[in-house]
Amino acid sequence: MLRFDLCSGLHKLVPERPHERPACAHEHIGDAPASETEARRKAERWLRGSAEPDVRWINYVARRAGRLVGLAQATVARGTCEIAYLVDPAAQHQGFGTEMMRAFCAELRATLDPAEFTAHILPGHAASEGVAKALGLVPTGDRVDGERVWRR
Repeated sequence: MLRFDLCSGLHKLVPERPHERPACAHEHIGDAPASETEARRKAERWLRGSAEPDVRWINYVARRAGRLVGLAQATVARGTCEIAYLVDPAAQHQGFGTEMMRAFCAELRATLDPAEFTAHILPGHAASEGVAKALGLVPTGDRVDGERVWRR
Protein backbone atom coordinates (compact mmCIF):
# COMPACT_ATOMS: atom_id res chain seq x y z
CA MET A 1 0.00 0.00 0.00
CA LEU A 2 1.30 3.43 -0.92
CA ARG A 3 1.13 6.40 1.41
CA PHE A 4 0.42 9.80 -0.14
CA ASP A 5 1.46 13.14 1.28
CA LEU A 6 0.51 16.61 0.13
CA CYS A 7 3.79 18.36 -0.52
CA SER A 8 3.81 20.96 2.19
CA GLY A 9 7.50 20.94 3.04
CA LEU A 10 10.74 20.77 1.15
CA HIS A 11 11.70 17.50 2.78
CA LYS A 12 8.91 15.82 0.84
CA LEU A 13 9.92 17.23 -2.53
CA VAL A 14 13.67 17.10 -2.07
CA PRO A 15 14.53 14.09 0.10
CA GLU A 16 17.60 14.58 2.26
CA ARG A 17 19.03 11.21 1.17
CA PRO A 18 20.41 11.69 -2.37
CA HIS A 19 19.69 8.07 -3.35
CA GLU A 20 15.96 8.85 -3.01
CA ARG A 21 15.95 11.53 -5.68
CA PRO A 22 14.16 10.12 -8.72
CA ALA A 23 16.36 10.24 -11.82
CA CYS A 24 13.41 9.49 -14.10
CA ALA A 25 12.44 13.13 -14.46
CA HIS A 26 15.81 14.02 -15.90
CA GLU A 27 15.95 10.98 -18.16
CA HIS A 28 12.47 11.67 -19.55
CA ILE A 29 12.86 15.37 -20.31
CA GLY A 30 16.51 15.19 -21.33
CA ASP A 31 18.19 17.43 -18.77
CA ALA A 32 20.73 16.74 -16.05
CA PRO A 33 19.98 16.18 -12.36
CA ALA A 34 19.96 19.42 -10.42
CA SER A 35 22.36 20.17 -7.62
CA GLU A 36 20.81 20.04 -4.18
CA THR A 37 20.73 23.86 -4.11
CA GLU A 38 19.01 24.06 -7.49
CA ALA A 39 16.59 21.28 -6.56
CA ARG A 40 15.63 23.17 -3.40
CA ARG A 41 15.14 26.35 -5.44
CA LYS A 42 12.83 24.50 -7.84
CA ALA A 43 10.94 22.92 -4.95
CA GLU A 44 10.45 26.30 -3.27
CA ARG A 45 9.01 27.66 -6.54
CA TRP A 46 6.61 24.69 -6.82
CA LEU A 47 5.49 25.20 -3.23
CA ARG A 48 4.84 28.91 -3.80
CA GLY A 49 2.54 27.92 -6.62
CA SER A 50 1.53 29.66 -9.77
CA ALA A 51 1.79 33.42 -10.09
CA GLU A 52 -1.60 33.32 -11.80
CA PRO A 53 -4.33 33.67 -9.14
CA ASP A 54 -6.78 31.32 -10.90
CA VAL A 55 -4.23 28.50 -11.32
CA ARG A 56 -3.46 25.95 -8.59
CA TRP A 57 -0.46 23.66 -8.50
CA ILE A 58 -0.90 20.52 -6.42
CA ASN A 59 1.98 18.13 -5.73
CA TYR A 60 1.84 14.82 -3.91
CA VAL A 61 4.54 12.30 -3.16
CA ALA A 62 3.95 8.57 -2.83
CA ARG A 63 5.99 6.48 -0.43
CA ARG A 64 6.08 2.80 0.31
CA ALA A 65 7.80 1.62 3.47
CA GLY A 66 9.14 5.16 3.88
CA ARG A 67 10.87 5.19 0.48
CA LEU A 68 9.93 7.61 -2.29
CA VAL A 69 8.07 5.77 -5.05
CA GLY A 70 6.81 8.65 -7.17
CA LEU A 71 5.50 12.17 -7.60
CA ALA A 72 2.04 13.21 -8.75
CA GLN A 73 1.32 16.72 -9.98
CA ALA A 74 -1.75 18.63 -11.07
CA THR A 75 -2.27 22.07 -12.55
CA VAL A 76 -5.86 23.13 -12.04
CA ALA A 77 -7.30 26.05 -13.98
CA ARG A 78 -10.75 26.96 -15.28
CA GLY A 79 -12.28 23.58 -14.49
CA THR A 80 -9.51 21.55 -16.12
CA CYS A 81 -7.09 19.44 -14.14
CA GLU A 82 -3.88 18.65 -16.04
CA ILE A 83 -2.12 15.73 -14.40
CA ALA A 84 1.42 14.38 -14.58
CA TYR A 85 3.45 11.85 -12.66
CA LEU A 86 6.85 10.24 -12.26
CA VAL A 87 7.71 6.86 -10.82
CA ASP A 88 11.22 6.25 -9.51
CA PRO A 89 13.05 3.82 -11.84
CA ALA A 90 13.53 1.32 -9.01
CA ALA A 91 9.74 1.22 -8.53
CA GLN A 92 8.66 1.07 -12.17
CA HIS A 93 6.66 -1.82 -13.70
CA GLN A 94 5.04 -2.69 -10.37
CA GLY A 95 1.72 -0.87 -10.81
CA PHE A 96 2.65 2.10 -8.62
CA GLY A 97 1.96 4.68 -11.35
CA THR A 98 -1.61 3.46 -11.77
CA GLU A 99 -2.21 3.09 -8.03
CA MET A 100 -0.74 6.51 -7.30
CA MET A 101 -2.67 8.31 -10.04
CA ARG A 102 -5.99 6.62 -9.24
CA ALA A 103 -5.71 7.78 -5.64
CA PHE A 104 -4.51 11.24 -6.67
CA CYS A 105 -7.35 11.75 -9.17
CA ALA A 106 -9.90 10.48 -6.64
CA GLU A 107 -8.62 13.08 -4.16
CA LEU A 108 -8.76 15.82 -6.81
CA ARG A 109 -12.34 14.83 -7.74
CA ALA A 110 -13.41 14.80 -4.09
CA THR A 111 -11.85 18.15 -3.22
CA LEU A 112 -11.95 20.18 -6.45
CA ASP A 113 -14.45 18.37 -8.70
CA PRO A 114 -12.81 19.43 -11.98
CA ALA A 115 -14.92 19.25 -15.12
CA GLU A 116 -12.13 17.54 -17.02
CA PHE A 117 -8.82 15.75 -16.57
CA THR A 118 -6.06 15.97 -19.18
CA ALA A 119 -2.57 14.53 -19.54
CA HIS A 120 0.15 15.15 -22.13
CA ILE A 121 1.88 11.91 -23.11
CA LEU A 122 4.72 11.28 -25.52
CA PRO A 123 3.31 9.00 -28.26
CA GLY A 124 4.47 5.43 -27.78
CA HIS A 125 5.21 5.76 -24.06
CA ALA A 126 3.35 2.56 -23.23
CA ALA A 127 3.54 2.84 -19.43
CA SER A 128 2.05 6.35 -19.36
CA GLU A 129 -0.55 5.43 -21.95
CA GLY A 130 -1.53 2.45 -19.78
CA VAL A 131 -1.92 4.64 -16.71
CA ALA A 132 -4.00 7.12 -18.72
CA LYS A 133 -6.29 4.34 -19.96
CA ALA A 134 -6.68 3.02 -16.40
CA LEU A 135 -7.82 6.52 -15.39
CA GLY A 136 -10.40 6.60 -18.19
CA LEU A 137 -8.53 9.14 -20.32
CA VAL A 138 -8.64 8.75 -24.09
CA PRO A 139 -6.19 10.10 -26.67
CA THR A 140 -7.23 13.11 -28.72
CA GLY A 141 -5.86 14.54 -31.93
CA ASP A 142 -4.44 17.50 -30.01
CA ARG A 143 -0.68 17.88 -29.51
CA VAL A 144 1.30 20.07 -27.14
CA ASP A 145 5.09 20.18 -27.52
CA GLY A 146 5.00 16.89 -29.43
CA GLU A 147 2.96 15.13 -26.77
CA ARG A 148 -0.54 13.81 -27.41
CA VAL A 149 -3.27 15.23 -25.19
CA TRP A 150 -5.39 12.62 -23.41
CA ARG A 151 -8.73 13.71 -21.95
CA ARG A 152 -11.56 12.57 -19.73
